Amino acid sequence: MTHSRVTLTREAVLVDDTPTVPVSGELHYSRVPRERWEERLRLLRSGGVTVVSSYVFWNHHQPRLDAEPDFNDRLDVAAFVCAAADAGLFVILRIGPWCHGEARYGGLPDEVATAAHPVRTDDPRYLAQVEAWWRALAGHLDAVLGPDGPVVGIQIENELVDDPAHIATLAALARRLGLSAAITTATAWMGARLPIDDVMPLYGGYSDGFWVDHDAPWHDTFREHFFFSHVWDDPGIGADVTARDARPAPPADVPVPGAHYPVATCELGGGMATAYHRRPRPDALEAAR
Repeated sequence: MTHSRVTLTREAVLVDDTPTVPVSGELHYSRVPRERWEERLRLLRSGGVTVVSSYVFWNHHQPRLDAEPDFNDRLDVAAFVCAAADAGLFVILRIGPWCHGEARYGGLPDEVATAAHPVRTDDPRYLAQVEAWWRALAGHLDAVLGPDGPVVGIQIENELVDDPAHIATLAALARRLGLSAAITTATAWMGARLPIDDVMPLYGGYSDGFWVDHDAPWHDTFREHFFFSHVWDDPGIGADVTARDARPAPPADVPVPGAHYPVATCELGGGMATAYHRRPRPDALEAAR
């Protein structure tokens, strides 16, 4: 889908035909009381953020598949999109269906996550469940999607590294149901193989990782995305589950600069969540540097 203000080229994101560096900040509407949305969104905008990104957690809206999806109160994602627009922000919706986001089963309803059939695959039983959910979501969002709307990006899945065909299936399904935007994205770290004709790869970087063992040193790759570099995929992310030496070489379908898309990230954290075993505390000036 084309957008009236936002265009993607091989070199840049254009906003009103001007090359722009979008600055995205994360705010999960379903985790914040609705009466606090406006304040939080305006704080993001006042801090220089231009795009608000949010997961759409399936199990927040539909804990049980025998119930209709709930879009009331703090689950009214269309109202959240309108509030973001009123605050002067574009919106990226990370619709999953698997989101991760430190949510139970990655945001999948229990009935889906524990089903006998495979999930996060092209298994037709899983895709039928996803289609029913996304159809309801698309109907709810219909008024705020479109070429003049505030939603400029849709993220498919999250951290699925080895099934580009499934990513392509989900991207096509989302578009068919009307869940489309100027930019369709997918996370690309951990050596992910992606269908780059269908999604824009987005990378990540963190100043530290709570997934690292408590006695492990600071991973020397954590600094990569905070400086100019030709390294896009930070091997420090997910190093607890994918050993650096075991990661595949960059596949042939990973774009090189200028081939398909500009280089971009969707998770770039100067800070990091603390955990029982690891408590990084970078201050604001350290993140700014």
